Amino acid sequence: MRDAATVDVSVVITTRNRADLLKASLDTLGSVDTPSFAWELLVVDNGSNDHTRNVLEQARTMLPLEILTVVRAGKTRAQNVAVAHARGKLVAFSDDDVVFDPAWLNELASAAARWPDASIFGGQIDIALPSQVPEWLQGSEMRPLLERLCARYAPRVDEGETDQAPLGPNMAIRACALTDVRFDENVGPDGTHDYIKGGDTDLCHVLAERGHRFVYVPKARIIHHVREGQLELSSIIEGMFRRGRKNAYLNPKPAKVLIGHAPVSLWFALARQWLRYLACRSLSTHTRYKVGSKLFFRRGYLYQYRLQQKALKSGQRS
Repeated sequence: MRDAATVDVSVVITTRNRADLLKASLDTLGSVDTPSFAWELLVVDNGSNDHTRNVLEQARTMLPLEILTVVRAGKTRAQNVAVAHARGKLVAFSDDDVVFDPAWLNELASAAARWPDASIFGGQIDIALPSQVPEWLQGSEMRPLLERLCARYAPRVDEGETDQAPLGPNMAIRACALTDVRFDENVGPDGTHDYIKGGDTDLCHVLAERGHRFVYVPKARIIHHVREGQLELSSIIEGMFRRGRKNAYLNPKPAKVLIGHAPVSLWFALARQWLRYLACRSLSTHTRYKVGSKLFFRRGYLYQYRLQQKALKSGQRS
């Protein structure tokens, strides 16, 4: 990291081909209160080919903005570049599709002062739903699932320690905790639809294993806008493919006998789940969600397992 003498907080946002969403977010960030500290904004353009650059150049007139460029797609790769450039004692991470409360940054900085023995701070994430929410996701009984799908974060009512890791759109980490650890660049959005899920919370868990603590800061609030396409059944269950890849990446189950670079049990489990999915296609959307999620999770797990076994065998031959 560079000289941190004049900066208290560094805000990091990565973006790729979402210029209009980015502009709306930066407009609200321009209204945040920062009465008692110096801050900088690092926005990493991660290979955009829309008008993102124009949005960023305009934002320079109202924000303490430094524009960074990482051409190769990969959110965690872009975040690592930003961390290397950050000068703040506290590094706050967010996304390009949120609305910032005016008190957001001040509350994170104040919480860091109030909790000197903690290193990781998570602010409240509320969700703004699209005008058309699918009927099967409506109703109070579906609200917990809807909030989980949309990344709402509010693990407790008041400020204090929590076991729930912050979520990427609203978390801050002390720079001293990031001295020798970075985001895993093998996971996270990479410009494809089948990437390995992970990134922000994974880093938090690595830090937690080192003894760093999480603190929830409810007044450090943002609103995350949910797009209609994100709530389509196909989009939701396909997301489980990425989660399955993550599980295989982090914790592949050992097996003595492999067929097609994967345990026989995985192939049979996938086949059984596929038959269940075919059988439920005329049933309720919620049933198809539950069965389809398991199917795509198994597909993702099997896909990643095979990739890793192929790489292992290739390494053994070389």
